[in-house]
Amino acid sequence: MFDTHCHLSVEDFKYDILDVVHRAQDAGVENILCVGLDAVDSLKCAEIAHRFDLLFTAGIHPHEALNYKAKDVETIAALCSDVKCCAIGEIGLDYKPGYTPRQPQIILLNAMLELAVEKQKPVVLHNRMAGKDLLEAVDRFNLVRKGVFHCFSEDLTFAEQVIARGFYISFTGNVTHPKSRTLEIAAQIPLGSLLVETDAPYQTPQPHHGRRNEPAYLVHTLESLAHRCSLDIDELTRLTVKNSMHLFGADNFNK
Repeated sequence: MFDTHCHLSVEDFKYDILDVVHRAQDAGVENILCVGLDAVDSLKCAEIAHRFDLLFTAGIHPHEALNYKAKDVETIAALCSDVKCCAIGEIGLDYKPGYTPRQPQIILLNAMLELAVEKQKPVVLHNRMAGKDLLEAVDRFNLVRKGVFHCFSEDLTFAEQVIARGFYISFTGNVTHPKSRTLEIAAQIPLGSLLVETDAPYQTPQPHHGRRNEPAYLVHTLESLAHRCSLDIDELTRLTVKNSMHLFGADNFNK
């Protein structure tokens, strides 16, 4: 299995990250992508990736749009040269009321997308209540390697627009909850466009509801998707790993 999005660098994993990684490996999660949230966090992700032989991304989350400095963009650019850095992210837009104003987010997103074009990296996109503007933003840039809309929770029409642009769609533990609307959307996504993730420590799957999420729990998302799509879980695992390797670069795996 490949967890294409988690945040091992946050405080939730500060004291037991070694155990968390070992549990993931014991569960069959052979590859983990540690996703950066800002310049400092991306540096932590790089350290974790080298320490545990994982992969990482470097980026600045839209919630940091009022806080980042020019030197932070320079840090992200420098991290792109790291052999284990396989994408720019987590970047995007978040229009939930009470969060960062929209215009600073768009300015930051444009800077990150420009960097992705320059470095020829795929992007890991955060989208909350901002689908139209996010699609317009990526359309303005000729991304060489596209990317993924992570933790997908939009409708099927939006999913079709994303796929038509060459992006992947990733699902988390939100598909494991009873009567999940997102699971019904996921079942209609072409298998060639599908990725899975935990978004740990967030988006805990139903069997561990109320606890901190971690990469070892990725199997529950795969089980839910496989059951709903009438697929063997081993076959779905193989397909999602193949998609992950295509997006993030097969040469990056298990370096």
